[in-house]
Amino acid sequence: NTLSLPMKARKAAQLIVSEDALPYDIGTFNGKYFTYVASFGALTECSYAAPQSLKNKIGRFAYFYEAAKEIKDIHPIPLRVKVDDKVFEGEYIFGSVSNSYVIAKLIHLDPEFVCLNDGKFEVLLVENPRTVKGWTSTLTSALARNFDERYIKLVKGSHIEIETLDGSPLPWTLDGEYGGDDSKVVIDVHKHAFNFFRPPLIN
Repeated sequence: NTLSLPMKARKAAQLIVSEDALPYDIGTFNGKYFTYVASFGALTECSYAAPQSLKNKIGRFAYFYEAAKEIKDIHPIPLRVKVDDKVFEGEYIFGSVSNSYVIAKLIHLDPEFVCLNDGKFEVLLVENPRTVKGWTSTLTSALARNFDERYIKLVKGSHIEIETLDGSPLPWTLDGEYGGDDSKVVIDVHKHAFNFFRPPLIN
């Protein structure tokens, strides 16, 4: 969806023979490659925990079903996050490093802000809202793409370091699959790592 690739084989073939391949960035997560998102915290497990049989029956609603079961287990995670020369510390309930317009099928980023081949990924951090009012503001602003800066930070970077302040392992999701438990991760963006046949109307 992010790349606007045709779902039909014939249309995809027409794209390949009619357009030039365009450059695309890729990320490494402690040395492992990922293409569009590395994430932690609330609602990330639902992407790989949802049974395939349920996905086949009800599609993306399978993710919402799993998400509803996770909400009661949301706990803030004390972290230090370094994005190039910026450093953030706090208690976060969700975070992602992505090269995509959509994260976890729920959060939509502004296409004017996201560039798929600028050598930088978007880093989204959601702090613990603590109060009911804070939760309401956080969820409402996330869905509306008008992020409440008191709780949600969105920055760009090419070198990202994330570590737990207490040294505990943190479960990660890479491109929708389980990515392991790590107390510290280093993410680097590799600009123009490969070429992709895709419509030229996106950056």
